[in-house]
Amino acid sequence: MKIFYISTLFALLLSVVSCDNHKKELEEQTILQQALADSLATLEEEDRLIKGEYQEAMAILNAIDDSLNMIASRNQQMKSLLDDKTLLGDGAGQDIIVKINALKAANSITMRDAKGLQGKASSYQVENKQIQSMITKLEVRLIEKQSQLDSINVNITNMRSALTLLQKEVENTESDLTNTYAELKVQTNFLEASNQQLEVAILDLKDKNQFIEDDAVAYVICGNRRELRQNNILKLLSNQSLRPGYREHIREYGTQFSIFERDKVGCGEGDIITILPARDTKSYMIEGSTIKIVDSKVFWANSKSLVLIKN
Repeated sequence: MKIFYISTLFALLLSVVSCDNHKKELEEQTILQQALADSLATLEEEDRLIKGEYQEAMAILNAIDDSLNMIASRNQQMKSLLDDKTLLGDGAGQDIIVKINALKAANSITMRDAKGLQGKASSYQVENKQIQSMITKLEVRLIEKQSQLDSINVNITNMRSALTLLQKEVENTESDLTNTYAELKVQTNFLEASNQQLEVAILDLKDKNQFIEDDAVAYVICGNRRELRQNNILKLLSNQSLRPGYREHIREYGTQFSIFERDKVGCGEGDIITILPARDTKSYMIEGSTIKIVDSKVFWANSKSLVLIKN
């Protein structure tokens, strides 16, 4: 009986000890499970943060890429304007500079924003190699675009210098044109006065030519009676009478004769038998087929038309 009691007591003690051990293990398992749950929550949060950073980084990289494309487009527009040298000659230089300055200002703002986005992208602790490569490439492109902007600034400065020089040349040209215009005005006035003098001289010359024609030129016709009648010089059936208007017929069928340069009048073959209108016989001599004028003033005094009648 005593042994049974001892055995029962020992079994009870073992049961109590075993219960305590299970309770301790349960507590340990509970703590471990809580630690695992906390760790899982942390990992999930980190995963959400990492994914968020990747998305933000990609959005920033895309924004930087768009900015660089806008800068490249504006750079090309500025280059085209700078390369079009003919516009300077058309007086559009100031307008070009205004357009270029507007493009340059827009690029400066875009470049500033792009650099800010680039700094933000670089601050992300992303381990994706592709994203890191994109960030590096965009940094290189930013440097290239900045270099292009610097180069365009130099070109703008050169263009301004060229435009200033051109404006000075235009001002000098305008000054020269003003002086030239004044000189031309003086010359024009002088030429107008000279033209008026020439007009007077021409009129005077015409008068002199008319005088020469009237007083220094004679008209001579030579022929037998039949030829002279046919040419309406002599009246029909007359040997000594001239037809009315004979002078016009002499000018039409005869020849000119210079009074002051010649003193003989030839009549071809055949002897001259008479001359009309009649002259002072002392002023000339008939030598066969030639008339020799002895006194030109007297000979031509009564008429500048001469009819020589020959056999």
